[in-house]
Amino acid sequence: MFKYCLWYKLKPNHTINHIIRNYSRTLNTPTFSGHITIMKSLSLSKAEEMFETYKYHKKPTFVSYGRYTMDKMIIDNKYFFSVEQPFSIDGVRIPHIHASLAYRIDVPFLATEIKHTPIKDVIITPEDITLCIADCSSEDITEWTIYREHIQ
Repeated sequence: MFKYCLWYKLKPNHTINHIIRNYSRTLNTPTFSGHITIMKSLSLSKAEEMFETYKYHKKPTFVSYGRYTMDKMIIDNKYFFSVEQPFSIDGVRIPHIHASLAYRIDVPFLATEIKHTPIKDVIITPEDITLCIADCSSEDITEWTIYREHIQ
């Protein structure tokens, strides 16, 4: 599906992971590790190259803002739907920087299903994240795995 991705993976007890689990229960969607995607759809060699570059960068702080968005893209002739919460990076709002909260394939989310208020003031600190390469090649989101992590 997305080949290899470079992520800032969140610690298991982070608030975003609790929200993902709540959505999973209420929307009957798969659970997954909370993360901020840095790059997606990479070959393994490109993912390794970018991992080696990013592991020397200072990890940023992310702060939530605004309402969730719903996104749709076509991948491998399937519709991939997501519910996403926008985040700023070190105080700068950059388009498409977000934490995904729920995923579905070929079944869109309806606004009436997503009954949550904006996630205000959720902060993701450098201590909350680990740089990793995720293998997101499967269409089954529950089969996405962490290929490599940068433990400091």
